[in-house]
Parts: sequence; structure tokens; C-alpha cells
Amino acid sequence: MRFQSSPPRGSIIVIGAGIAGLATGIGLARDGHPVTVLDPDELAVLPDAETAFATPRAGAPQIRQTHGLLARLTQELRARFPDILADLFAAGAALLPLTAELGAARPGDDDLAVLLVRRTTLDWVLRRAAVDQASLTLCGGARVAGLVMDAVDGTQAGAVPVVRGVRLVDGEVLEADAVIVANGRRSALPAWLAEVGVIVAEDEHATNLVYLTRWYRLPAGTALDLDPKLAGDLGFVKFLAIPCDGNTLSITIAVPARDTDLRRTLLDGAAFDRAAAQLPGPDAIFARHHPTPVREVEPLGGLINRLRQFT
Repeated sequence: MRFQSSPPRGSIIVIGAGIAGLATGIGLARDGHPVTVLDPDELAVLPDAETAFATPRAGAPQIRQTHGLLARLTQELRARFPDILADLFAAGAALLPLTAELGAARPGDDDLAVLLVRRTTLDWVLRRAAVDQASLTLCGGARVAGLVMDAVDGTQAGAVPVVRGVRLVDGEVLEADAVIVANGRRSALPAWLAEVGVIVAEDEHATNLVYLTRWYRLPAGTALDLDPKLAGDLGFVKFLAIPCDGNTLSITIAVPARDTDLRRTLLDGAAFDRAAAQLPGPDAIFARHHPTPVREVEPLGGLINRLRQFT
């Protein structure tokens, strides 16, 4: 889908159709704003969660890594998007309470629960909700080259450029009254702002970790007696296991980037399976339920923490 003309007046452009971009677009559309969400990937609404899980997402290579969706997300969905939370439950998502060992129940305990669902399923449900918004347009295959900004008089103290829209790589300009950049950690926003002399301070720290993730399928109807902390730090590796919708289980082992031998070993599926079956917590799941791998081991490197100061 591409525009033949600029969006209507009063409109908002959101760059990025991940969790942040879709949730922002849905919220603004429900508040009465015309919203256009741009993303370089195609944004077809797939027929079901399993198809979404099997479909690559070039713009979000982390989408099939293990995601710990914390209690704050559950709170926000319950307060602002209860219909989306209901759709997630209908797709097989579940809540894992974190209060079992905190003593007697107290008001607010319901807010302390993490969401167990595949990131691909969360994206799928959000995309379906976005399509249902009358004033929201999803525009896939749209690559943004930069922002359209008013020129400013550099001699004027405190002069600030005003963003008027975006420029696509094919030269098309889309005007808007506001632009929200939500396209993730690899966003070119600092470079776009630097074009008009706005320098964004950035503090960067490498994690020095490589994630190795494998997905498994549990037998249908498996009921897990879960420890809320299926995670740990063994010193030489860290790990996180999350049971999700569709009887799936994801396990990520985080390996020091410098340990190339261990990384190479765990990229082998059989070696990863043996290691996962010995991790404290996941070991009980492997011993009782014998999960079956459904994907190869998927690595993700270049993990950097960035703090950008925009004001």
C-alpha cells in the first residue's frame, strides 16, 4: 500500500510497525487522530498465530528471540487496550503471577503478572487491531529516508527546526502535523536530526553477549507447574526460558561474545538441546515433558545498550 497524496490535515505519521509503533498508532487512532504507520516490511495480516511465527520479519531480527513481557505491559494492556489483552488470551497467551512467595494476598497483586506469549503472536494481534481502526493506515514497503523539517535561522537564539513530515527513499514526501519515530534500536533518527544541526547525545555500552535461542513444542495439553524464575546466571552463561502460546517453549542462552568456542558448540542443535536440558528450571520441563525442537538455533549478536538524550 502506498500513498497517492499526503495524509489528511491533523494527521500523525508513526515510523515503525513493531510493538511501540502499532500500540502508539492504535491509541492515537482511537483518540480520533488520522494515523499512518510506515514500515519497510510488508504488513499483511496473516491468517493465524502459527503462520505469523513461521514468517520472517526482516526489520525485526529479534522477533523470534525469547521475550520477557513484564508486568507493566500487562497493566497497560488491561488499562488501555482490554480488547487486545482479551485477543491475546484467545490466542493462547497466559499470565504468570509473581506473588506466590510474597505472603498473604494484597490489593494490587493482579498487577504483578508477566505475560506468556510469543512476540510473533503479540505482533500479530496488534496488527489485526491496527487494521480494524478506521482512521489508521498501515503502509508496508515504505522506507523512510529522512525527516522533512523547516529551515531555521541559525543566528536566532534557541531556534528549533519544526518537523513537517517524512521523505521516503523514492523521493515521495508525506506531510503530517506530527511524526513519531518508533523504529527501534537501529533507528536513523540521530542522523536525520544531524542533517539540520541537531546533535543527539548518546551513551553506548556493549553487552558483550550473544543470544542463542531455540524453540520447542510441548505435548498438547501440557500443564506446567511453573517457577516464576525460569532464568539464571551460571557465571559463564545466562539463560531465560519462557513457555508461550501454541504449546511452545523458548530457551535463550546468552554467551559471552568472546567465547567463540562455546558459541560455536551451542549453535549445533543437538548440543543446545543437551545444554538446555541441564539448566536449573528448564531441566524439570525436559525430564517430564520431553519438548521437541521446532526450529534451528537462532543467534543474535551486536547487542548494545544505548541511552539517547533528546532534550
